Amino acid sequence: MAITVAADGTLLVLDQINRRVQRWKDGKLVGSMPFGGDTVQDVVAGPEGRTVLLDRLADRNLQIYDPTGKLLNEVSLVGKGVPEGGGVTAVFADDNGVYVEREHGAVVRIADVNGHPDPARPELIGRPSRDGKLLLSAALADRGAGTVSLRAFDRKTSQPVWSTVVSLGAPILHVITLDSDTQGAVYLAASTGAETTTAPFHIVDEAIVVTRLTGGQQRGLLTLPPFATADETFRPITVADDGTLYVEYVGENGVEVRRYRF
Repeated sequence: MAITVAADGTLLVLDQINRRVQRWKDGKLVGSMPFGGDTVQDVVAGPEGRTVLLDRLADRNLQIYDPTGKLLNEVSLVGKGVPEGGGVTAVFADDNGVYVEREHGAVVRIADVNGHPDPARPELIGRPSRDGKLLLSAALADRGAGTVSLRAFDRKTSQPVWSTVVSLGAPILHVITLDSDTQGAVYLAASTGAETTTAPFHIVDEAIVVTRLTGGQQRGLLTLPPFATADETFRPITVADDGTLYVEYVGENGVEVRRYRF
């Protein structure tokens, strides 16, 4: 259902059906953490080795686990700033707390760094960047032209830092990822392709296009193979602290995670 990378470079793979989070290091399985229920959709690595799981639809909560896999706390999603669990589109955890994103817009702090519920539930105007300095947002500018509008705000003041329109070079089917690394680079990934003009209107020339920005300027572009199947995944692409890109591909023989570098 999702992949993410811990600060030490360990890849976490959320295996929803088997109710576990697998841990991989340098391509080798190094551990597995079981959890209850089979409706968890996302996973992020929190400070001090914690693991945060998102269940939007059934339990409608966040589950925070310690490094040994012990459940520390469960925090309800529904409350101030989050009217219903199904509207949550992302989860984040950093040294300032645990956050969820509401319908690709505002980001709500629902717990402190230790996983205790925050009754105030303050909102941020974008996704927190990995270096702790920015809040990030993205919106389609022109789907057919393959352009996306990106904005960055100062996290302390919420004042604009930069705004730019990036081109991915092909029509956009949907945006997949808005992420960052600890060096301040920002990453945008989208599925691109064109629809044929005659029935049955197939999508052709599909690809995953990833761009990297620093200071609002594009610094690289990767064109990667498209996803081979329509299997549901919540977070199929993630960025490590050092900027390494991980992409999850689901095929007939299972799941493969590929690692890329700009």
